[in-house]
Amino acid sequence: MSRIVPVPSPPQSVAATFQEIEKAFGRVPNLFKTYAHHPPLLRANWNKVKAVMMEGSLTQNSTRQDARAHALSSGEASLPHF
Repeated sequence: MSRIVPVPSPPQSVAATFQEIEKAFGRVPNLFKTYAHHPPLLRANWNKVKAVMMEGSLTQNSTRQDARAHALSSGEASLPHF
């Protein structure tokens, strides 16, 4: 099976986005490192995660639990790990 691997040395164009992600999670998850193959995709998905998971009145832990519950109920094989 083919696999897309994280970018071994990310381009300079994603440095600011990686800094934001690391500030939020304490590290840059492989998912975002893989998105770095196409910087517009990285930025779009990071903006989506910020909007869905980090804004609003729920805690980050609550939104993570909701995302995992949704993944289980929709039959997703892999759960999001934030």
